[in-house]
Amino acid sequence: MVGGRRILPEGWVRYSATPTLGSDYGAGFWTNAGPDLSDDGVPRDMLFASGQFGQRVYIIPSQDVVIVRFGITQIWPDFDFQGDLRLIREVLASLRSGS
Repeated sequence: MVGGRRILPEGWVRYSATPTLGSDYGAGFWTNAGPDLSDDGVPRDMLFASGQFGQRVYIIPSQDVVIVRFGITQIWPDFDFQGDLRLIREVLASLRSGS
């Protein structure tokens, strides 16, 4: 909600986070439906869009958090995805502690 107005249709997050065709991918977003990411300590409901050279948007509905990474990295093959997961864990820990 922005200024009390809904900006996305009701159910958009649920639809986008629902894996399609037996994959971990849903409605243009990677989901956390498989065991891989939750083992790294990120919330199960996290979904993300992955762009060129590691530019990503992470959405964590249960925490009301969106993290956008505009940086560019050449680290092949995943463009420092593990670094992003560390960042997400640190952001969430900071929010929990009130820092």
